[in-house]
This record gives sequence, structure tokens and C-alpha cells, in this order.
Amino acid sequence: MAEEEKKIEQKRKYAEDQAKKEELMREKARVPPTEMFLAKTEEFSEFDDKGIPTKDANGEVLKKSHRKRLEKEWKNQERLHKKFS
Repeated sequence: MAEEEKKIEQKRKYAEDQAKKEELMREKARVPPTEMFLAKTEEFSEFDDKGIPTKDANGEVLKKSHRKRLEKEWKNQERLHKKFS
């Protein structure tokens, strides 16, 4: 009997965790990809037409690897935003 209750509790906890993850994803998806970096003016000073940073806070052009990472983040946010919008 105790083992059945334990399994039921585990399933309930798993369902709660999944619901929390879903809510966090929906919250994150509310931000359009074009605006996700614009609030980070302490890190970046210029942005392209998609809102992806092109220069750091000191006005120096971002390294190619950093720019690619930011573009990947932007694409992921775009997918997430479309999925939950």
C-alpha cells in the first residue's frame, strides 16, 4: 500500500514539475526575439535590424563566435515565441 502511495506521489510531483516548466517556457516565449537583447544595454551598444547585438558596451565589434552564439539564442527564442504565440 505504501509503495502505491509513493508512486502516486511521484506521478503528482512529476506532473507539477512539468506544469512549472511549461509555465516558465510560456513566460519566456512572451518576449519577442527582436526585443530579447535590447534591454541589455549594459552589455551591448548597437543592434542590427533583428535586435541582435553587433557591438559590445565599449563600442567594439563582437567576435564572430560571440555573434554566432547570440544568433543561435535569437533563433531559439524565435521558435519558442512562435510555438506559444
